[in-house]
Amino acid sequence: MSNKEFIGYAINIGKLSPCKKNKVGAVIVKNNEVIIKSYNASLHTNYAHDPETRYLTTFCAEKNAILEAKQNLEGASIYITLSPCMSCAAMILKSGISKVYYLNEYKDRRSIDFLRQSGIKVIKCEFPEYKNLKPNNLKQL
Repeated sequence: MSNKEFIGYAINIGKLSPCKKNKVGAVIVKNNEVIIKSYNASLHTNYAHDPETRYLTTFCAEKNAILEAKQNLEGASIYITLSPCMSCAAMILKSGISKVYYLNEYKDRRSIDFLRQSGIKVIKCEFPEYKNLKPNNLKQL
């Protein structure tokens, strides 16, 4: 599969997210084979319904994928529809993933700089058919 196909797969996985604000999909690939896919979601607790604590119970797509992989991710690539937050960037680094492909930029770019400075290859995917696709409108495809 190509980078375009992997990011397209991440888009389709992101559509499954129950989150209302941003729907984010992640696909981890090793040796050109998808080994895990995930989307962002909240734990079902009282905290998830409180705007002040909602972020405490939300698991980002990449965090879910890394936690569910249950295998060595050394040298793997991750395709995500939104660049990672700092917490997820640290998990990506610790997991051994060597390449991050993303479609849209998260509001805080420091995670991209952090990953690059840590030796992770970070690539923004720019495909014409996904040009206007944002995390809050993945269902438009």
